[in-house]
Amino acid sequence: MNLRIQLSFLALMLLGSLWVVSAQVECYSCSYTYRDEETESDNSNCKTPTQADTSTTTCPTTSSCYVQSSISSSSSVRFPGSITYTRGCGDPDDCVTDCRKDPRDCRKCCTGERCNTATLQSHLSDNALTNTCHRCQYSEVPGTRSDTGCAQGSFDASSAQVYSVECPGLCYSATARFDGVQDIIRGCLYHGNQCSYDKLVYSGIPASVVDGRDDVKYDLSCCIGDNCNTATALSVGLVAVLLSPVLSLIVVYM
Repeated sequence: MNLRIQLSFLALMLLGSLWVVSAQVECYSCSYTYRDEETESDNSNCKTPTQADTSTTTCPTTSSCYVQSSISSSSSVRFPGSITYTRGCGDPDDCVTDCRKDPRDCRKCCTGERCNTATLQSHLSDNALTNTCHRCQYSEVPGTRSDTGCAQGSFDASSAQVYSVECPGLCYSATARFDGVQDIIRGCLYHGNQCSYDKLVYSGIPASVVDGRDDVKYDLSCCIGDNCNTATALSVGLVAVLLSPVLSLIVVYM
């Protein structure tokens, strides 16, 4: 094999290796869990990824970088659920254009090196997956957390003790009065859990579901819309709406 052939063969090998390198895409690869609490744990620097501090993965160009939110809920009012946010790469066929078809698991793809930088809040907002709710507690029970900005009649959204949380469901205000003291909790109910007609009108929400006590029930007022849970009791109009099916049945059978 003469020198010209050897050089041509070497050039082809180099071109082939460059094609293999170029036929790859690098994506951020990490996850963290969001709960409607005042602080978030983000040990993998995933909330706001940077090339210096966040892990990446290399994938073939047939893959796409993505961000994915996975929403889980519980029957608890105080701890309603969580949202796991993941960055990675995968088959673009697994990504969706409209997250509302399966809002509990929403994967959106993007094109380019480390393009999967969207924040959880922007991902949820852009795909109409959440609204925001006030989160706080006011209590006259000794030894219980009490945020003065959360009190009935003097609610103050600008208080440092009242904060806003992402809510894939309905906002709520839960109010109980027992032994001459009052307890008010505001927050989010994932997927509207516990906001049912029967519980709202008749039985209330057992305290064991709200905060572990078994001796009282909470009156629960649910609403939809950003930070709508400023009230602490059902309005007359809402009560009328809730009772209207019952009243109509009475009219029909009279």
